[in-house]
Amino acid sequence: MHYRNALAAFMALSIGTCGIAYAQAPTPTPTSQQAPTATPINSYSDVAGEWLGVVDLYTPVMLTVSPDGLMTMRGIRRVTQQGVLNSGRIEVVSTDTDLFCTLMGEKLTCNARFGTWYAALNLSKRR
Repeated sequence: MHYRNALAAFMALSIGTCGIAYAQAPTPTPTSQQAPTATPINSYSDVAGEWLGVVDLYTPVMLTVSPDGLMTMRGIRRVTQQGVLNSGRIEVVSTDTDLFCTLMGEKLTCNARFGTWYAALNLSKRR
C-alpha cells in the first residue's frame, strides 16, 4: 500500500511538471541578431573610406576605397586599381587579382582571388 501511494504521488508530480513546462511560452528571438541583408552599392561614396580585416587569423588587411572608386589593398597583396560598380557591388578584375565586394550591414564582404589563392574577407569600416 505504501508503494502505491508513492507511485501515485510521483505520477501526480510528473503530470504537474509536464503541464508547467508545456505552458511556458517560447523565448522570442531578438531582432537585433537577424542576419544582415545586402545593401546595394549605388555609388563609390557608399563604401568610401578605410576597411580593416584579417585573413588566416593573423594577416591584417586594409582596403581603402576613394570617393572616385580607386581601390587600394594592403596586406596579402598590394593592389591599386579602379573599382567598377556592377549589380549593386564594387568589383576589381585583373589578371592576378579579383575582388567582388558587397555591403552587408556594416561590413564589407569580399570574395577575393590572388593568383591561385582565394579568400573571403569580412572588413569593418575604420572609425
